[in-house]
Amino acid sequence: MNSVTKRLLAVVAAFTFVVTAACAQDFPRRPITLIVPFAAGGNSDVIARTVAEQMGTALGQTIVIENIGGAGGSTALTRAARAEPDGYTIAIGNAGTNAAAYTIYPMLPFKPDAFAPIAVVAKDIRHRRAAQGFSRWHRARIHCLRQKQSGQDQSRSRRVSARRIS
Repeated sequence: MNSVTKRLLAVVAAFTFVVTAACAQDFPRRPITLIVPFAAGGNSDVIARTVAEQMGTALGQTIVIENIGGAGGSTALTRAARAEPDGYTIAIGNAGTNAAAYTIYPMLPFKPDAFAPIAVVAKDIRHRRAAQGFSRWHRARIHCLRQKQSGQDQSRSRRVSARRIS
């Protein structure tokens, strides 16, 4: 490559970088709606509100939570699929709303390709923890301790903790 070509490429690259940065700084100009496919107060709502708080701080914009319950989350995803694809309406989901719904409700008004994944915000690791080295005895012992802390039937707790289950 000669020097003129190198300079031209450098100018094009710099221009592309400046235009991309300028476009990125324009978003978001208005509040973003985060659709939660379940009623307020549940696990999905708590996760969404935590994500919305961090996201709002990072973007410098208000994140509006919209809880839409019904049909296992399909009602909410229908609303999200019908929104303008401009990034101002996003939805949070789980395996039920994002995978199982297509089997349970075969006539949904949207297809999986109506959505683009943004990020994984939470994982349920309870089952993995139980499988990694916890014997049945350990699980029974933890159960007994929880019962004692909550003040439930002490006699059952003693019986379970007294015998070793392997």
